[in-house]
Amino acid sequence: MWKAKLIALLTIFLDTLGFTIMIPAMPGLAGEYHVAYTMITLWSTLYALCGLFSTPMLWGRSDKYWRKPIIIISMIGSMLTYFSIAISHNIWMYLIGMMINGITAGNIGVAQSILSDISKSPQERTKNLWLFGVIFGVSFILGPVIWALALKFGNHGPFRASGILAAINITSALLFFKETHTEREAHTHIKLNIIHIFRDVFVGKERMYYLIYFLINLGIMTYQSIFLLYLNKEFNITGNIGWMILWSFWIIMIANQLIIKKLWLKMETRKLITISLIWFIVCYLAAFIFPLKWVVIGLVGATGIFQGIFRPVMQNFILWENKNVGLINGNMLNLMNMANIFGPMIGGILLDKSISPFLLSATLIALAYTIYIFYWKVKEGHFHA
Repeated sequence: MWKAKLIALLTIFLDTLGFTIMIPAMPGLAGEYHVAYTMITLWSTLYALCGLFSTPMLWGRSDKYWRKPIIIISMIGSMLTYFSIAISHNIWMYLIGMMINGITAGNIGVAQSILSDISKSPQERTKNLWLFGVIFGVSFILGPVIWALALKFGNHGPFRASGILAAINITSALLFFKETHTEREAHTHIKLNIIHIFRDVFVGKERMYYLIYFLINLGIMTYQSIFLLYLNKEFNITGNIGWMILWSFWIIMIANQLIIKKLWLKMETRKLITISLIWFIVCYLAAFIFPLKWVVIGLVGATGIFQGIFRPVMQNFILWENKNVGLINGNMLNLMNMANIFGPMIGGILLDKSISPFLLSATLIALAYTIYIFYWKVKEGHFHA
């Protein structure tokens, strides 16, 4: 199964790398297309909105049929997106390209399902999900570096590089990936109605954790999706300096991931979640109260210590003893998609009105923490910790 794990991790690495190459390009594209910040952040909203409808169907089919064809379809969508943006000359071609990517979204999620397929125990699954976090962090570190190199070929150079990476990903999956989903639910009927797609999110036993997960991601995305634009507007930090700041943040995240096995995995799950949420709240409130350049940069960098923790912890928590791995992963990705729909829109509006996004981020996560504590007071022992 080591080949399957390698392909899954390579998929996560290349897909995330292609995506992170795009992030530092946002200030340059805003200037090239001559649009407001709200408009340039619209790509994230459209990507997430399309993915909101497509990913449950794609992932449900990965549970019913096979992982391999679904992940290859998603990879092809990414490749087409990056190459279409590479030849775009206006904001509309750029946005249409991101919609294509959203419609075929699912690479990372299916890769996570593959890691779950090959895990022989919940403990091994947790370790595999932590490894996913490490690879994810490495991609975020290398993304801005490749962006800086590709920028020598113009503002669209990074997108050509992303398209090439996606093509490499497709080739590796076609040649080396062996199907891991052997216990298929072949007779499962896949619902296409959006109400059925989100049934488990609203009425399933995991619904309170889904709500908490959504609020946390919304709080993070409200500032994170516009952070480079925020630095550019408030402190006149250019893209070249901005990517170096992002690079240092992701160094913090990957360094933290490397010590997780020895430190964080020894802690109780609930305690890890609590520490993470309190840390976010304190850092975001401080960034709002003290809006000084290096204070804000330092505080946002400090949140990276725990950003790689709460997602895999809560993901494994919700997946506990649940056979519908693809569906649960799809639900969680769609909650992130919902956060990606509203977060950039809210962040862009706040930025255009010169309002700091950090107070709202802190408030949303404080609300998530309050629900989390209340839920455990009422339902103590409902989930395994």
